[in-house]
Amino acid sequence: MKHLAWLLMAVVVSFSMACNSSSKSDQKGEDTLKFKPATPAGTVAVAITGMDEDEQKVHIKFSLNGKDKEETFDLKVAQGYNEAELYSVLWDKPNSAYIALLKENKQTRYYHAFEKDGIMRILHHNSPPKEIWTYVEEVKGFGQPNKNASFVTGYSKEIQSGSIISDFKVFTMKTNVDDSIMVHYSFGGADLNKGTIVPPGAVPTIRVDKDDRVMFGFKAGEQFMEVLDIWVKDGRLGAKQIRFFRKS
Repeated sequence: MKHLAWLLMAVVVSFSMACNSSSKSDQKGEDTLKFKPATPAGTVAVAITGMDEDEQKVHIKFSLNGKDKEETFDLKVAQGYNEAELYSVLWDKPNSAYIALLKENKQTRYYHAFEKDGIMRILHHNSPPKEIWTYVEEVKGFGQPNKNASFVTGYSKEIQSGSIISDFKVFTMKTNVDDSIMVHYSFGGADLNKGTIVPPGAVPTIRVDKDDRVMFGFKAGEQFMEVLDIWVKDGRLGAKQIRFFRKS
């Protein structure tokens, strides 16, 4: 009887936990569905400068009722994206908007532009309301570069950068070491190589962000691990190491 009692208790606890988890998930979905973006009474303009620098500057201009408010913030934003993909604006009230920025570590930074008692403000917001970030990140899909990305095993495309027209190529080559490969990338006569360890169970993959920018990394199941950001700009080939792997 004691064993039966413990078994029944375990079943009840498991069922309760499952229901609780399901209710939380349902509640999260309901909160997202309940939120409806407001019709803006003004405008918010975002510009990001210094993309070639270690740290970028985010310029936000908030216009409302014929008045303007501008602020500039220092922030390391994610690399390999069009400027328009690095931010998203969501109006929760006619005089209030949240601006989401994609940081270097792929986390989201929020700013809040709003008017209160005739005073316009633009502030960094550490913890936006739940309905705001769930709508931005789940409904709008902000900050999910891999969701609809194009993945290939090798990349080659003729592009024009500056005054140079050439094939931008990225592919991998085997080495004499079983658990390592060489990433080869070239454009306009420049040929470069970067060696990397291959993590166990991972597949070398290239994510195409733009015609002139790709991200080399490794796919393990649904996860994509970014390793080497490769681009062509003003006729010059460039790359930045995002992640390093070492032999275990």
